[in-house]
Amino acid sequence: MTNFLSTEPALREAFRQDVARRLEEARALWAVYGAERKLRWVATANGLPGFEGAAAGVLVAVSAVGSIDRGFQTRASTDAKVAMRGRVEVVPAGDWDALVGRLMPRRFFGDVDLDRLLVVRRSSATLARTLLDPRVNETVRALAPRLLRLSYLDGAIDLEWAGIERDSRVLDDVLDVLGYLAVRGPDQSAYR
Repeated sequence: MTNFLSTEPALREAFRQDVARRLEEARALWAVYGAERKLRWVATANGLPGFEGAAAGVLVAVSAVGSIDRGFQTRASTDAKVAMRGRVEVVPAGDWDALVGRLMPRRFFGDVDLDRLLVVRRSSATLARTLLDPRVNETVRALAPRLLRLSYLDGAIDLEWAGIERDSRVLDDVLDVLGYLAVRGPDQSAYR
């Protein structure tokens, strides 16, 4: 019989080594990715990779956050060129959200899986519809299997998802959607 207490430290160390390996893979990819797109490499306070510069027509910042013990996330942010007042957040559904969703099904995304996985918290339904259109929902759908958080707060746009991203196509898509959101907001919107 295997003693669970003796295997726990070994499992924890294996997890740390796997996370450290993926971190080094991401550092290498991000260095090449940023150089190819003329983005400036930045190291965060805790030595994690990041880059910033002009992409998709706006200034963006992408950084890794987290720790080897708990895991990492990728965070991308920009500011809207013309900010709309209000707040929209797309976050993972919690236990309470799941219960409420069973009693009163949410149909925000028009996709059963997305509506089950994610909750849209907003100051205005109009603002949410303006921002979360089919183009943005495409990126949300691609990132939703991971823990995802998208927020728009008076023009500050943040997108965060689990893991240090190691797929340049996903980074391209995220930078593209940040640029798209930064100029989003039809003239008829009451929030301009």
